[in-house]
This record gives sequence, structure tokens and C-alpha cells, in this order.
Amino acid sequence: VVVYLTEMLISYIFLSNVSEKRFPSGRCLVIGAAVFGAACAGNLLLDNNIVVNTVTTILANSSFAILCFEIRWIIAVFYSLILCAVNAVWEFAAISLVSAITKSHFFDYNSDFILECPLSKTLYFFTVLIFSRLVKSTVQRKRLPLALFLYPAAVTVCLVLFWIVCAHAGITADGQKYLAAASMILLCSTVLLFVTYQHQMEQENEAMQMRSEFARLQTEKAYYDILEQQNQQLMLYAHDAKNHLAEIGSLN
Repeated sequence: VVVYLTEMLISYIFLSNVSEKRFPSGRCLVIGAAVFGAACAGNLLLDNNIVVNTVTTILANSSFAILCFEIRWIIAVFYSLILCAVNAVWEFAAISLVSAITKSHFFDYNSDFILECPLSKTLYFFTVLIFSRLVKSTVQRKRLPLALFLYPAAVTVCLVLFWIVCAHAGITADGQKYLAAASMILLCSTVLLFVTYQHQMEQENEAMQMRSEFARLQTEKAYYDILEQQNQQLMLYAHDAKNHLAEIGSLN
């Protein structure tokens, strides 16, 4: 469940950077949680094998994009395939790295899953952020500063060091659990950092639009004030002209 919800948050950040949302952020996250939760349930009911996991991930990403974002279904499927491929590559890389460090068999990754998951998802998240900067969208997307990418890079280094400690330091089972918990906290903090930054960017954009609208209203008010002043001058001129005509009439 945690893995699927983490992938949902990563997909949400990616899709928000390359497209416009159909609904407010909270509603999109609720719909995403329901879609990925259904995918998680289907994966567990169907024995959690690689084929089912791949299919459910693709369907979840595609459905989430179509339901919550202004994306055509063919583009949604395309993005979903790319995200799934990137996710699979980093999972394979993380499992291979742990197998090499711990001198264990590749298919024994379930024993180290709680440590492999944060590393693979952090690398996946980092790659998705880079990919989102390269995707050309029909709408103006928010640009993330390069300095913001230093945090997930630092988290990735920390997770690799955690694994090295677990593999070579003879750490106890409780120590491994503590490091695993720290890994999950680092991963969640990375996602939360970008979600918060994106929310702040949305608020700044709304404030900028309000300032622009206020400036437009001020310009219109100044314009109407000028028109009102000209109208008053015309009324004074008409009044003076009427008096002059009356005087001319009386002299005549």
C-alpha cells in the first residue's frame, strides 16, 4: 500500500508539471489514492507477480492521468509506459545493488525489500522530476529550480550508505528496522518537499494573477476617471456656451 501510494504521489507531481489539473489538488489526490489503491488490491489478489504488477501500474497511471488531468488517453498511456519503464529500471538497479553488497541471490530481494523500496523509489522520483523538465507541454509548466534537486540526490546517497552499513557492519535486526524507518521517512520527506513547493508555486501564481487583475482594474479606474473629468469639462463648456448664447439672444 505504501509503495503504491508513493508511486501515486510521484505520478501526481509529474502530471502536474506537464499538464493542467481537472480538479483541485485535494480531489485529485483522493481520486489517485482510490485508483492506485484498487491497483494495489488487484495486484495482491492476483499473487503479486511481475506481469500483474506491471499491468496494474500502467492501468493505474493511465487512469489517474485521464481522470484528473487535461491529457488525451493516448498521451496518458504513453506517459504511463515511460513511468513504468523508469520505475522497473530503478527497481532492478536497486535489487542488483543490494544483491552485490549483501552477496545474496538476486531473487532473494524480499528479505531486503523495506530498504530497497525507499532507494528505488527515490531514484525513480529523481528521474521523473528530470523527465518532467524535458517534456514539452501545450501549457506553461512550472519550472523547478536546479537547487531543489540536491535534496533527493542527498537522500539517495544516504540510502546507499544505509545499505552499506546494514551489509558490512553486522548491525542488529532492530538497527536494520531503525534504518529502514529512517529510509522511509527520508523518502516521504522528499516527496513532501516537492508537493509543498508545487503547492506554494500554485499559490504564488494565483497571487500573481490577482495582482495582475488588480493592476488592470486600477488602470481602468484611472481611465474612467479621466473620462469623467473630460465629461465634467464638456458639461461646463456646454453651460458656458448656453449662457453666452442667451446673452447674445438678449442683445439681439
